[in-house]
Amino acid sequence: MKSRIWITALIAVLVAALLGGLGYRAYMAAQEPQRTLAEQLRAGGPDVQGHLFFDVAHAGDVVIAVGDAGQVRRSADQGKTWATVATPTASTLTAVTFAGPKTAWAVGHQGTVLRSDDAGQTWQRVALSAELPEHFAAFDVLFTAPDTGFIVGSDGTLLTSSDGGSHWARDEVPYRASRDHLYSIQRLRSGAVAITTSGGALLRRSNDETEWHRENASWSGRPLYGVVEQADGTLLSFGADGGVFRRGPDDDRWDRVDATSKADFYSGRIEPDGTVVLAGSDGVIVRQAPQTEAFLVDPELDKGVVLAMDRLENGTLLLAGQSGLGRQTADGYRFQGQDAGTVGDFRRRQLMAMPMTRHLLDIGKPQPYWRRSRTPSSETGWLAWTLLMRSGDDDTTTEKDVLSPGVYEQVAGFQDELAEQLGVRSSRLQSVWSGSLEVRAMGGYYRRRLLNVSADPARYEALGDPERRALVRRLEQGGYQGLYIDPDYARASFVVDASDIDEPSADGKTVSLAKKVAAMPLDGKPFAIAGARRYTLREVAPVPETKASETSPADSGAKPQPAIQAYTVTLDPDIRRCESQPVVAATMSLTGPLSDVKGTGAILSATAEASWIRAVEHEGSWKWFAPGATPRYGAPSFGHWGDDDCPRTLMIIYTQPGTGDLRPALKTAIEQTLTDSNTGLTAGDMVVKAYTLEQKPVPGGV
Repeated sequence: MKSRIWITALIAVLVAALLGGLGYRAYMAAQEPQRTLAEQLRAGGPDVQGHLFFDVAHAGDVVIAVGDAGQVRRSADQGKTWATVATPTASTLTAVTFAGPKTAWAVGHQGTVLRSDDAGQTWQRVALSAELPEHFAAFDVLFTAPDTGFIVGSDGTLLTSSDGGSHWARDEVPYRASRDHLYSIQRLRSGAVAITTSGGALLRRSNDETEWHRENASWSGRPLYGVVEQADGTLLSFGADGGVFRRGPDDDRWDRVDATSKADFYSGRIEPDGTVVLAGSDGVIVRQAPQTEAFLVDPELDKGVVLAMDRLENGTLLLAGQSGLGRQTADGYRFQGQDAGTVGDFRRRQLMAMPMTRHLLDIGKPQPYWRRSRTPSSETGWLAWTLLMRSGDDDTTTEKDVLSPGVYEQVAGFQDELAEQLGVRSSRLQSVWSGSLEVRAMGGYYRRRLLNVSADPARYEALGDPERRALVRRLEQGGYQGLYIDPDYARASFVVDASDIDEPSADGKTVSLAKKVAAMPLDGKPFAIAGARRYTLREVAPVPETKASETSPADSGAKPQPAIQAYTVTLDPDIRRCESQPVVAATMSLTGPLSDVKGTGAILSATAEASWIRAVEHEGSWKWFAPGATPRYGAPSFGHWGDDDCPRTLMIIYTQPGTGDLRPALKTAIEQTLTDSNTGLTAGDMVVKAYTLEQKPVPGGV
């Protein structure tokens, strides 16, 4: 009896301790300040550091996805959770396939071919002995049998292997396709192999043939990105500008099919019930049911180009693309990191849209030759006014309230009045009501299609439901939601550079302006001024060489320094040359090693942002989204990263909270990486700078 009492008492004590511990941790977590979305993005981590993924494939329960910067993700539970897998490359990987239950292949830019013999857990580089075009990019890979493989890529390149990938040889394609890029290769239901090209052609070869037959499968000659075969032998090719073309088994020509969308279709499949599914740009997925002619748009997907689909044996549809990795569930489509408020490549857009990023780029700009004798500025800043949106007597605010014509126009009018009070042009204010947030390097049809994410209201004659949905999508795609307007539309921000205001360093001037703004009559308006804050970005003094090896200022009794929020890696200002090839090579090689430095958060680089231009310059094809797709970048490419044709700031490295000075560790990683690689630049050509961000409310701002 006594033993039972003691056991019962012991269990009670353990349960109380456990609950007490959980309660204490919950209490402590509740006391921690909630980080803003911008702070979460800068800190990085698995939930906020995103990538763009190009392909996904599975064998049993194992799923592998490949993407930019050599990224490989592996799932052992049918895509519910993903693990990052190390690879021996930083090049964009464009395609992945299984040649057997354990053997997987991945290909990509710069002639990258990888093989895994343990279902994607480890990867080895495969050397190609075949003669290849300069700067060859592989776009797709297929194994029709364990020993028989195909790789297609740029400049009409087709590689074949008959020994399981140990050796690859160049195969001939029809002359008229030899100058096209070969974008996809797939095995059809009939067993034939088909290749689609950038010139709108289809190359086919049956099992008992040795030569490829070319046929025009696109009326306009625009790129084709895939082909599928229906049960009755009908072929459907698909590609740019909503192009879908059909050829029946007994037809001798291709007919255009109305797909109800002008999206670029990058992926297609035939479902077990015969439904045709196509996916492409702007998150468009269309379906054609059996025995019907019409394609219907799937309304459930929110945003982002879909580059690949894969259907698992249990019926789950997996997606890969600009939103990262997602899966279709009973509640719709869910993407990895969605609960953190941002997904996939859109995380990078949000980082680029932050005022802090823009000012880090501006402060690192090379000065004109007539000003190089002056001391470069080590400080910059901006001011932000916040509007508290309200909807009548109801405290809840939605996009339908804020983006209704009346409210939207009134806020746009407030921006004009605010600019007048500050003495600046309205276009100098950054907000979702301004065209100044337009992604840089505009111009040209394909560039607009890929990069134009402005939320400028002048684009809309009215704001009905269709226009409102389009505007919301542009806010998300531009990275503005959560930064310039809250996700719940309760608050909106208006940002102005301190340099645009007279005497920007004089706090008295700022306070005076804030009081003038606060005194603006807003009676009857659907918003109120919630306050103003001033942000100051300052460069931290370089660490003396004699102290570079010391652990930290705190350990040596030195005065505590402000927390460092970001670092930049810039070219030494004494370097007069501007050669893009060394810049591209060095930045690509540094991204991985600097990400491995403990304490680093999100990383942005000139070459990663210039990837957009690679796609733009190849008719908008996402197959070309990659730094290093070609060896050189011109003015438009670097213009997307900043205002200068030759970037001096190569990388921006944000930090995780609570980290010390990382400059010694970053410099060591740069020296080791550039010593071991042949990039044309050395550690002596690089300068690592650190910055603090001070923010404080402006008195009289409300």
